[in-house]
Amino acid sequence: MTLEKELLRNSIDSLTDEQAHALLHWLDRMKSKAPGSTTLRNIANDPGIKIPSQTKFRDVTPIKVKGIPISELLIKDRR
Repeated sequence: MTLEKELLRNSIDSLTDEQAHALLHWLDRMKSKAPGSTTLRNIANDPGIKIPSQTKFRDVTPIKVKGIPISELLIKDRR
């Protein structure tokens, strides 16, 4: 057993029944909110990263700059 799993088991053993129930409820919610892709699912499991609850990106106004837009440069570079 890895150290992480052992620490987790010890932490779980010290929980009250109420706390264990709350933790199970939280885990169920996390599983149901997990994104479809494996990468996003792995990121969602990282406690240091918060996945936004909204599923749609908001519209933004492009910034006017001189020269070739970076998006065009990236596309040209990849071709």
